[in-house]
Amino acid sequence: MNTKRWVAVGVFIGLLFIQLLSNTAIQGDDISSSAGGVTWSTKYYKTGTSGAIALLDINGIIQETSEVSMFSGETYKHSVFLDQLEYAFSSADIDGIVLRVNSPGGGVYESDEIYNKIISLKEEYDKPFVVYMTQLAASGGYYVSAPADKIYANRNTITGSIGVALGGLNMKELMDKIGIKDTTITSGKNKTIMSSTHEMTDEQKRILQSMVDEYYDQFLDVVSQGRNIDKNELKPIADGRIYTARQAKEVGLIDEIGELDDAINEVAGMAGLSDPKVLQFTHSDFGFLSIFLNKAANVFSSKDSINLESAGKLADIKSSLPMYLWEQ
Repeated sequence: MNTKRWVAVGVFIGLLFIQLLSNTAIQGDDISSSAGGVTWSTKYYKTGTSGAIALLDINGIIQETSEVSMFSGETYKHSVFLDQLEYAFSSADIDGIVLRVNSPGGGVYESDEIYNKIISLKEEYDKPFVVYMTQLAASGGYYVSAPADKIYANRNTITGSIGVALGGLNMKELMDKIGIKDTTITSGKNKTIMSSTHEMTDEQKRILQSMVDEYYDQFLDVVSQGRNIDKNELKPIADGRIYTARQAKEVGLIDEIGELDDAINEVAGMAGLSDPKVLQFTHSDFGFLSIFLNKAANVFSSKDSINLESAGKLADIKSSLPMYLWEQ
């Protein structure tokens, strides 16, 4: 290991020690919990004297992750968010919820799990629930927003992309050109459906299209019920296109254009609170070390090596699972 890397290690250990001490001091009176190996806590977004509002975040691709890495740039953790959502609704100390969304969407399963969780919690606990969209709330990001009592969006928000993607990469022609043959033995003619090494048959395309149609119809139901729009009126605007905030308001996909504080004030008014405190739910990660950790990862990796983590993320997104995801 060269000198530069030893220096990086020393700086990293020192900063980590300082951050751990800081976390201990700051989080002494915080609410904290643990889900999937990640701890979350709360901090004051705003102090107040009348009641409390929870500020939750969906930031990133809505997809379950298998592990937590200090060097990962991912900010969304599915199990942690579900834990936070459950706590915010069930806690007698919280009077309303604002969900801040910045996401291109993600998995059909994960998006629907959040949606069903919100619906069940809204039925069980009579608390106002408002969504605030930031830069992006598309596809699955819109799916999880639909059951809100009211949807606010920043004037620069991109939203919409109501639809389903199911696909992957097919390398059959490339393999034929370089002389690689797939010798997979299967039990049926459709067992290799969506395989990257086999040409897709017309029958397989019909099978997959039927799946996409079913998940799309489910998406339409979610938006129709959440926004009180007839499905027949919804279909022309739900063809996968994206919208600006102004356009989304014109077609009824959002209610208001404004700022985060407008959404907070909306919840406060609905809950009958004059001056509520706002508790922001956060991951207890490495805070200000995030940038340094990413830089350190680059130091320790060979400049000629392949970033396997990034490749893995691409493979996940391009997997054969159905996605409510806006692919940029």
